[in-house]
Amino acid sequence: VRAHQDEMQRAYDLLADDLSREVFLDTVRFKLSGKMEYLRHSESDKDEVFHNLLRPTAEEHFSDLGAYNGDTIRELLHYTDGKFASVTALEPDRRSFRKLNEWASANITGDVTLVQAGAWNEDTVKCFTDQAGRQSRVAGQGKETQMRALDSVLSGRPCTYLKMDVEGAEREAIAGAEKTIRQYAPKLNIAAYHRSEDFFQLPLLIHALQPSYRLYLRHHPYVPAWDTNLYAI
Repeated sequence: VRAHQDEMQRAYDLLADDLSREVFLDTVRFKLSGKMEYLRHSESDKDEVFHNLLRPTAEEHFSDLGAYNGDTIRELLHYTDGKFASVTALEPDRRSFRKLNEWASANITGDVTLVQAGAWNEDTVKCFTDQAGRQSRVAGQGKETQMRALDSVLSGRPCTYLKMDVEGAEREAIAGAEKTIRQYAPKLNIAAYHRSEDFFQLPLLIHALQPSYRLYLRHHPYVPAWDTNLYAI
């Protein structure tokens, strides 16, 4: 906290509502004390976010980075009565991608692009621990895996809603989506808990790319301190 005091204050000052500021402070309190009460104090469910902040419509061009088995696509469709303009989903883990592909083939039709690749700041190949879950991530050793920049995948196509949950590679994924964020200012749903500094550094990074965003932090019910997300509208 002492080392990053200035950054933390700037991030705190950017937050758009009281609940976001409470989440921020409770995150600091929890990290310093380990007391579970701080996680519980300011948590809210996904309905609050989707109804009050994201407000998805049937016309969403959805980009899902870290699509897993399609769970966040299903989450979006729950709030849009199954309608969308397009879906572009990246998932590097081979087993999760197989489940994603099987589910999508059986359940959704339309403009759907599924890419077996991780989200990164460029198109390249990285070692990846291919473990079909939260432990799957870019690492010093593992299976060589294709990585893609979202800007390259979309090639100028629109994006109105962008979700990132990429197991600690959020900075690289944001860099790889810089053109898309600058051009389209999509609604953002970004995991802000994989690295200790994410909850204050990611808001600063997003603000630098697109100063027009209103920034929100929400902590959804989960123990330990996972499912703290940055939302930009």
